[in-house]
Amino acid sequence: MRKLLSCLLSFSLVACVVDSALARGLFISPGAEANGFGGAFVAVADDATAIYWNPAGLAKQGSSAMISATNISATATSSVAPAYASTQNKTNALLPFIAGMYKTKCDVTVAAGIYAAGGGATAFNDLYSFNVNAQQTIMIYNVSAAKEVCKGLKVGLGIDMVNMSNVADEVNVPVPGVGTIGEIKSQAAGYGYQFNGGVLYDFSDQVTGGFAIKSGTNIKLNTNVSSTISAPSNYTQNYSYPLSCSIGAAYKPIKKLMVAASIEGTQYSTTQDVNTGDSWKDMTQYHIGGEYQLNDNWAVRLGFQNDPAELSPSSTMPLLSTYQYNLYSYAAGASYKNGNWKASVSLAYSYSSPCVINGANYLYILWPMRADVGYRF
Repeated sequence: MRKLLSCLLSFSLVACVVDSALARGLFISPGAEANGFGGAFVAVADDATAIYWNPAGLAKQGSSAMISATNISATATSSVAPAYASTQNKTNALLPFIAGMYKTKCDVTVAAGIYAAGGGATAFNDLYSFNVNAQQTIMIYNVSAAKEVCKGLKVGLGIDMVNMSNVADEVNVPVPGVGTIGEIKSQAAGYGYQFNGGVLYDFSDQVTGGFAIKSGTNIKLNTNVSSTISAPSNYTQNYSYPLSCSIGAAYKPIKKLMVAASIEGTQYSTTQDVNTGDSWKDMTQYHIGGEYQLNDNWAVRLGFQNDPAELSPSSTMPLLSTYQYNLYSYAAGASYKNGNWKASVSLAYSYSSPCVINGANYLYILWPMRADVGYRF
């Protein structure tokens, strides 16, 4: 019975650790330009990252290609040592994006892209020799198309194959009421399909509105768990990749200045059936940003966005479970355009409000940095 209890609790811990290795939803969105706007990009969507933000934005672009990378350095800290005696956990992630588009003779723009929609790796070590090495990756393979169906109205549709993989290796796993047990290794992989669509409408030469939606999907994760105290286990786990939608507007009060704002909702509550004991909740994000054209070559951007917690602060391992932090992010960015080439960079400072668990204050700080290079044919 003790061994069975240890296995059950350990497998639950594996799921928690691997799931927590994911970089937060706020920090997985691609594109330096978009994130320089603070993510207020649904009504702008004027580069290849439109396949993520709003596929309708493809209709106002010609043939082009773009590569981008997002680098994230994150640290969770505790004011006092928790039960597992470590006060810090660091996570790092490098998330790529590559896409290209082609405008056909019938004025339909078709695009294809591959990008990481989430991921991260953590190496956690405490004073009692509990060691965790975990990694999670979510890759998106996208095909999209868009067209201006009438003056000022653009419509876009796309389909994503969402590929998810988790890997975790834990040594000297602590189990409440049992003590520490041996090594546990787990691997999981699966995929699903989601649809996305969007519209852009030019109310005037100065005002544009945008709306985008992603259907979400169900991913069947084929999971293998091995342990030094039990026989290997294979099972299938259903992971609900959440539905999300966003609406926003962009306004140009003068030729050189654009301001944009958007609201984004994500239905995280559908994931609670695959996270035992956790109560996930829907999330609403607010984005605001602006861009100023210094001259024909240079543009600068500032932006702000929030990222509310998807979980209540009740985790037994808060340094590893980053979903329970309320986050705020300030971003700055710039672009340089020369002929058909355009390069963009952005840097954000993201921090959490204090999360109090068992008398300790937990904080989460991230530095997402993004860089793009694009070429228009």
